[in-house]
Amino acid sequence: MSEQRNAKPPAELLKLSRLCKYFSEGSPQPMVAVEGPEHIVSYLNPAFSKLIGLPKKEITGRPFGEIVAHNEGNESRLLLDRVFRSGIPEIIVEQKHTHSSLAYWTYSMWPIIGEEGLAAGVMIQVTDVTGAAIFRKQMTEMNQALALSGMRQHELTEAGEKLNALLKAATDAKSLFLANMSHEIRTPLGAIMGYSELLCDESFSNEEKLDFIDTISRNGKELTRIIDDILDLSKVEAGCLDVERRVISLPDVITDMTNSLLVKARGQATRLSVVSEGKIPETILTDPTRLRQILMNIVGNALKFTRDGEVKVTVKLLPAEADQESKVAFIVADTGCGISVEGQTKLFLHFSQADNSTTRLFGGTGLGLILSQNLARALGGDIVLQSSKVDEGSVFLVTIEAGKFDENRLLSDMGGREKRESRASQVSAVWKSTELAGMHVLLVEDAEDTRLMIRHFLLRNGATVDIAQNGIEAVDRALSMHYDIVLMDIQMPFLDGYGAMEQLRLKNYEQPVIALTAHALTEERRKTRKAGFCDHITKPVDLKHLVNVMK
Repeated sequence: MSEQRNAKPPAELLKLSRLCKYFSEGSPQPMVAVEGPEHIVSYLNPAFSKLIGLPKKEITGRPFGEIVAHNEGNESRLLLDRVFRSGIPEIIVEQKHTHSSLAYWTYSMWPIIGEEGLAAGVMIQVTDVTGAAIFRKQMTEMNQALALSGMRQHELTEAGEKLNALLKAATDAKSLFLANMSHEIRTPLGAIMGYSELLCDESFSNEEKLDFIDTISRNGKELTRIIDDILDLSKVEAGCLDVERRVISLPDVITDMTNSLLVKARGQATRLSVVSEGKIPETILTDPTRLRQILMNIVGNALKFTRDGEVKVTVKLLPAEADQESKVAFIVADTGCGISVEGQTKLFLHFSQADNSTTRLFGGTGLGLILSQNLARALGGDIVLQSSKVDEGSVFLVTIEAGKFDENRLLSDMGGREKRESRASQVSAVWKSTELAGMHVLLVEDAEDTRLMIRHFLLRNGATVDIAQNGIEAVDRALSMHYDIVLMDIQMPFLDGYGAMEQLRLKNYEQPVIALTAHALTEERRKTRKAGFCDHITKPVDLKHLVNVMK
């Protein structure tokens, strides 16, 4: 190696060196000439010395590979070998170097041709592209980051849209729930207030007043049940629901539930029966209040959705599984309207009902099932829908833990005696008065208690009253007879008040129609006005206000 370094260069190289020096000395572009297969530096210009950071005398005569640091990702040495062997010029861009700091250089290399047309060396031009390379790398990283950010933004947007949809659905469900809740609360409240006012009229007989009192009591209990359901559900969601465990008589609880619901069953020609399957314990360890609440909800629902048919409650003792207590099962089967497949998905959801429209055939707050399920779970059991078919009926299974009981005291039936409760009689008397004398009124109302109470009051004030129980009947009556005024409930089965109003306006019906509804929100008032109602009276009805509006 040392002999080759000290060898005298050919005349052609000396001449070329002088020529290179002439052109490159003043160039700002770093240039260097190397010779032989070891690429010994024979010439460099000041710009290359400045780039390397070494004086010329420390560079000349040394292999190019010792002068320029090569690290991973740098192929300049391989290129130098290739150009020397092939004699073909080449360019290689943005080779990474690490000296005192990170640098990127672009190399242009062309052969120096010697004797016999062979390459004697290589001329190298170096371009410092560090700034551009770093900028390009930063731009690439930034674009990648932007692309990733865009993907994440897209994902976040999609997630946000899904969340907004869920929030909107939840908000809509709660709004609908609150509207239904308002309706369910105001309906019994309206009956209570109206019948209370009728009791002050001395012209009613004692028998009629007893019927009024019975109606007030029944609606008061219904209102209390609704409020209790709301409070209990709030406790469940807050994790503050308390249950007690004490020995109770199972037949007594069942008999109490049965007697309370028989009034409803008789009123709609539905048969209610309770039977036992096998022997059941006489006493169990549970919370009697919560158990009664569960049964009243589930059996009451079955009666509500079975207007003419049968509701059968089967009570049986389930054998204890490993390390678990025995359970009592209540199988509630009805022959009612059944639940659609879509409706079954909503049964145990908060603020939801199988039918949330204003044309619902059946009322309710939508709290009963979800609350009862939570209560049953608190008592160590559950509530599930075993089966349901539209127009055929449903079967619900209620289970609770029985706790410890005396196996020597098992019963083959529930025992107990049925209690009979009075039911409000139909009232059809006409009362003489001049307040609404000569006025022919069509009262459209599906709630029986409310319908009878308003009819009583209108008759007492001298009006002639015809009745319609849903929107379809209302349209037929209003178009077939002359009425001075129509009192129209909004939430009714088959065709609601809005649908009936629309059909009347299409037929150019010009008589005044007043919305008579338990929906009291401002939005509902605007909605009824927009639909064509001439006024909006909320339930509970202020009867004096009703008369003034009608007059």
